[in-house]
Amino acid sequence: GEERWQNRNWYAGNAKLVLKAEEASGINDCYSGVNWMKYTVSRHYGNGKTVTEKEQTICADIPQKISRKELQTFCRMQKDLFFTDTKRSSQVITVLAMAADHAGNLVQKPAEYTMVLDSIAPKFVASVCSQVNHGGKFLNGCYANSNVTYTASVKERFLKDILVSVNGTAYTLKELQEHREELGIASVTMDET
Repeated sequence: GEERWQNRNWYAGNAKLVLKAEEASGINDCYSGVNWMKYTVSRHYGNGKTVTEKEQTICADIPQKISRKELQTFCRMQKDLFFTDTKRSSQVITVLAMAADHAGNLVQKPAEYTMVLDSIAPKFVASVCSQVNHGGKFLNGCYANSNVTYTASVKERFLKDILVSVNGTAYTLKELQEHREELGIASVTMDET
C-alpha cells in the first residue's frame, strides 16, 4: 500500500514512478520537441549504505525531415521506473531528472522525487515494568505500593506512532500525555535513540 507522510510517499512493498518530460505545444508555440531526459537514482538503505546508480539518458529518435505537425508527437517523453522492495532493509529512494529540447533549452531546475520503500514491521524489543519499592518487583506478581515505571523498547527506522493499551483502550503517546492525569500517569517520555 501507499501512504503520504512527512511530505513523502511511503510504500509497504514495490513501487512505480513515472518520469515525464513535456514541452509546451500550443498551436502558436514554437517548439523543437524533447531531445533527451536524464535521471539518476540514489538509494539510502537502513544499514547506512548509500548507492547512487549511473546516470541514465533517454534520447528522442526524431527523423531528419519531419513536418511541424509530426513533431508534436515528440513533445513528450516518458519513462516508467520500477522499484523492488528488498524485504531485508528499508530504502529511501531519490530520483533526480532533467530534460532538454532540440533547441538546447534545459529545464531550469532538476526535478527531484523522494519515496520510501519500507515493508519491515517494527520490532518490539523489550518491555519492563517496575516499581520503586521492593527492588522493582511487584508483590504477589501484580501489586505495587509505590510509583511504577513501564518501559517499552521498539526498533524501527521510520517510527510513525506507538499505541499503548491502558485498561483495554489504545492510546498514542500524544493521547497518553493528554490523558495522563485521569489515567494516573506521572509522565510520558520518548527517547528516540
